[in-house]
Amino acid sequence: MGFTTELVVEQIGDLDWRLVEPLRYEGHTDTFEVRPGSETDFASVPGIFQWLVPRSGRYTKPAVLHDFLCRHGPEVGCNLADADGIFRRAMAELDVPFLRRWIMWGAVRWRSLLKTRFAAGPGDLPQLLLVSVAPGIFVIAGGVVVFVLLLVWYLVELAVAALVAVLRALVPPVRVRTKPAVRPKVRWSA
Repeated sequence: MGFTTELVVEQIGDLDWRLVEPLRYEGHTDTFEVRPGSETDFASVPGIFQWLVPRSGRYTKPAVLHDFLCRHGPEVGCNLADADGIFRRAMAELDVPFLRRWIMWGAVRWRSLLKTRFAAGPGDLPQLLLVSVAPGIFVIAGGVVVFVLLLVWYLVELAVAALVAVLRALVPPVRVRTKPAVRPKVRWSA
């Protein structure tokens, strides 16, 4: 089970890629093949979160499969909930760290539920809230710590700039006498 082919792509834009060869995934009961010519952006991570989850990594193949299943799911008999579940399972099979795969699953699951206006029902909400709120607290706490440190650094820089301005106003500039430069004499003789 898992991916039975390698991911072979060509770049077609700054963030967009096209499959050159098929990408095949064998699940528990179904086999899915992402066709050559399919386009992907790998993991669709908003820029503000790419410090936490880059666009590519160990999860690139599952992200390409998920993009395909979201676009062509009805053609291959896969709804959004199943596509999200396959995404999470494929990441687990590729040893994507536990917390990262659940956060990524939570992000795609929220998108699917909002896109379908919760047509699948609230069955995933407890898991979604758990993977959204718990890591969210750490991300927000980290953001607050960084903000406070940046604020302190800004205030220190402001204080030093004010001190330099006061010292420049109070202390007259020191004029240092310098000797005039002696120009070298170059002789062109044979």
